[in-house]
Amino acid sequence: MDADGGNLARWWGGGEANEFSPDWSPDGSRIAYWSCVSGPAPCRIHVVSGTAEGGVAWDLTDDVLVSGRLDWSPDGRYIAFVSEGDLFVMQADGQNVLRLTEGEGNIVWPDW
Repeated sequence: MDADGGNLARWWGGGEANEFSPDWSPDGSRIAYWSCVSGPAPCRIHVVSGTAEGGVAWDLTDDVLVSGRLDWSPDGRYIAFVSEGDLFVMQADGQNVLRLTEGEGNIVWPDW
């Protein structure tokens, strides 16, 4: 979409999945978002990179229970996300998922 709101283009979606909580990478080249095919859970974190004319999407996680949004680290190397009320962080390629809290149950909005 242009800055004035014109020239809308679909970058992803349009299928059977419920996709939400999009978040741009700091350099603006990728969007991470939740994608749930069968209702609110289980879901996967997907990333899309490319342009409106054609992009590539891939899964970063296996099925997880969603309970909050996700957020890129300022340097774009990591993504923080919430599952079952606990905070997780992983490398931006989906590797090395680390659970930072356990049993908190009320975390919703991670922010670097």
